[in-house]
Amino acid sequence: MARVHIVAWGCRSLGRGQEVSEGVNMMDILSCNLTASVVTAWATILAAIAAFFAVGATVRSTAKQIDNSRFVLGVDLLFKMDERFNSKGMKRTRSEGARALLDRGEQLSTARYENADDILDFFETLGLMTRRGALDKEMVWSTFFPWIEVYWLASQEYVKSEMIEELETWKDFKNLYERMVVVEKIKTKKPYMPLTSEEKSKFLHDELDLE
Repeated sequence: MARVHIVAWGCRSLGRGQEVSEGVNMMDILSCNLTASVVTAWATILAAIAAFFAVGATVRSTAKQIDNSRFVLGVDLLFKMDERFNSKGMKRTRSEGARALLDRGEQLSTARYENADDILDFFETLGLMTRRGALDKEMVWSTFFPWIEVYWLASQEYVKSEMIEELETWKDFKNLYERMVVVEKIKTKKPYMPLTSEEKSKFLHDELDLE
């Protein structure tokens, strides 16, 4: 019986250039080639999907590492700010600031009021770091809120007088106080009640003893 040579391109079952009998149906060969192409296409698609998920996992892992690093840096920065706040030099600054704010009812010179500048500037810096995301607001609230509250409320007369000349004066301190009040309400689950004059005075007198 005569035999013919059919080149079945792309069909593994027949093989490239393999001899087949006359009875082989051309549609079978085409179907085989089509099946092979479909399999190849699906393999390519699945490989692309796998690569996509692999990239996604890598991105998520990298993002998590960045978040962890940011958190660690934030905690370290908070510790440094707390250490500075409780340093010998800053305790003297807090005492001088408290004395100036306690005496606000008297006829004070601008120079005397300016003794509170350094402690207000400290909270301005703290506010800037919090606004920019370098510090976590809940950790700042947990560490500094009593002082933020007292020094902001007690310095309003002075701050307002300074804002007449420079509107941006201690703007980040103001923003910090407002942020901390929001956290305070969330944490305590009750309306925020500002300190009374007596409470502020008592707190500032305690600060006097730091010197």
